[in-house]
Amino acid sequence: MTTRNATLAEEFASDTVPATAILLPILAMLSVLLDIPPLIWHIRNHNMAACFLVFWFMLVNTINTLNAFIWPTDASLLRWDGAIFCDIEVKLIVATYIGATGALICIFYALYHALDTDRTVLSHTKAQKTRKLAWELLACLGAPILCMIVHALAQDNRYELVTVMGCYPTTDSSWVTGLGLWLLPVAFSIAAAVFGALVMHRTMTYRKNISAILNSNSSSTLKTKRRFARLLIMSLVLIFVLLPVQAYVLIWNVQGGPYLTVYRWNRSKWHDIVVIPTGGEVQFDRWLQAVFGFGIFALFGAGRDAREMYRMALLRIAKRNPQPSLTIAHPPPPPSPIINSTQTTTPYPPHKNVLPHIPPPPPPLNFPSSSLLLRRALFSTTPPTRVARMTIVGRLADSPELVPTATGQDVIRYALGTSTGPRDNRTTSWWRVACFAQEGGLRELVLGLGKGSLVYVEGDCSMNKFNDKEGKPTSALSIVQRKLKSLNASLCALRGMRLICLGIGNIEVMEKRNSEGEGGSE
Repeated sequence: MTTRNATLAEEFASDTVPATAILLPILAMLSVLLDIPPLIWHIRNHNMAACFLVFWFMLVNTINTLNAFIWPTDASLLRWDGAIFCDIEVKLIVATYIGATGALICIFYALYHALDTDRTVLSHTKAQKTRKLAWELLACLGAPILCMIVHALAQDNRYELVTVMGCYPTTDSSWVTGLGLWLLPVAFSIAAAVFGALVMHRTMTYRKNISAILNSNSSSTLKTKRRFARLLIMSLVLIFVLLPVQAYVLIWNVQGGPYLTVYRWNRSKWHDIVVIPTGGEVQFDRWLQAVFGFGIFALFGAGRDAREMYRMALLRIAKRNPQPSLTIAHPPPPPSPIINSTQTTTPYPPHKNVLPHIPPPPPPLNFPSSSLLLRRALFSTTPPTRVARMTIVGRLADSPELVPTATGQDVIRYALGTSTGPRDNRTTSWWRVACFAQEGGLRELVLGLGKGSLVYVEGDCSMNKFNDKEGKPTSALSIVQRKLKSLNASLCALRGMRLICLGIGNIEVMEKRNSEGEGGSE
C-alpha cells in the first residue's frame, strides 16, 4: 500500500473502539431497515422520484454502516487498504451529492403541477408519461452518473481512508472540480428550493380547495391531502437542510485553496491512498444522513397507507401458512363384540370410504337496497340526502385505490371515463366514483381491476362546489357507487361468480384488464 500518511497512522494508531464507531453504524443500519417499507410503498405507487430519494439515503447509510464496521479504530486503517472496495464506494458517495437534490427537484415539480388547476388531467397520454420518465431518469440517475465521471477525471489521489468514516473521495483544485462537483450540486439545490417556494405559494393560494384539486389529479401518490402534505413536508425539510450544507461545503473548499485552476492530465498521484487517523471523530453530515432516514420512515412508514400495506402483507403471509383448522369431534365407534375361544363372529363388512357430512354454507348477507342507508349506518353521523341516481358505462382511468377515512372505514375510489359521439368527433367525460367496501377478498377483487377495465356503475350522486384558480365558483359531481358491474366474470379472481356482494351493491365483471393495460379475452 502506498500512503503519504503511513508514518502518522503508525504513531497515533490505537485499538480502542470509540463510541462513534458503535453508535453511527447502529443508527445507520436501523435507518436502512426502516426505510425499506417507504421504498416499497413508493414503488407500488409508481413514484420514481421519491423512490430514488429514499434509495440514495439508504445507500449512503449502508456505506456508513459498512465503513464503521471495517475501520472502527485508527489501527484498523493499516490492516486493509480497501482496494477496489473503496474505489467503488467513493464513486457512489460522489453520486449521492447530487442524487438526492435531483430527486427533490422532480418531487417539487410534480407537486407544483398537481396544484395547477389549468392543466388538471385524470390520465396522462403515453407521450407525456415517456417525457416524465425521461426527465426523472435524467435528474435522479443521469446527473449522479455525470458526477461520477467528473470525479474520475478530477480526483487528486485514489481516495482517503479515515477512521470510522472509511473511504472518502478526494479532488484536485481545477475548474473541473469546481464546476462539476461543487457548483452543480448547489445549483440543483437552488432549483429545488425555488420549486419548493412555488409549491408553498400555490398551497397557500388553494388551501381551502386543495382536497378537491388533488382528487382530480392523475397521480395516485397525490390524490389525498395527507399524502401531499407528507411528501411536501419531507421535501421542504430536506432541501432547507441540504442547501446550507452544500453551500457550506462549497465555501469551505474554496477557502482551502485556489479553485478553477488549469486542469492537468498528469495523474501521477492517482494510485496514492491517504490514511487519516482521527481518533473516532465523525463529520456532522453522517449523523444528518441517519436522521433523514428516520424522518422518511416517520412520514411514510407510520401512516395509514403504510399500516394498510403491513396488514395486507401479514394477510398474504397468513394465507401462505394457514393454521390447522379445528377438528370436528365424531362419535366414538361402537364397542367391538366379545370374542372367545368357543365363539366365532361374522367379520365386519369391508370399510367404505364415506366423506364426512359438510354443512351447507351460510346464506349471503342481505344489505339494504340503497347505498345511502348503509353509508348512514357505517360512515355518517347525520341522515344523508339523496340528490340523484345515475348509471355510467365506461373504462377505468386508473386502478382503484384504497383511501382511509376519519372514521376508520376504508373507501375505494376510482375514476371512470365515458365516450360519446361519432368516432371522428368523440367527446370524453370523466367521473370520480367512491365505493364504501367491506373487508375481505371481495374488496381485493375490486382493487385488482386494472386500468382500462370496462365497467357499469350505478350510484348516488351529489354536487360539490369550490372556487377555481381565478376565484370563480366551480361545481364537481361526486358519485357514491351502488352497483359496479363488469362483463367477463371468467376473468375475475373468483371464477364462476357472476354477481358478487360488496356491501352496498353488486359487482359483475364486463371486461377486465390487467395492471399492464392489456385487454382480457371475452
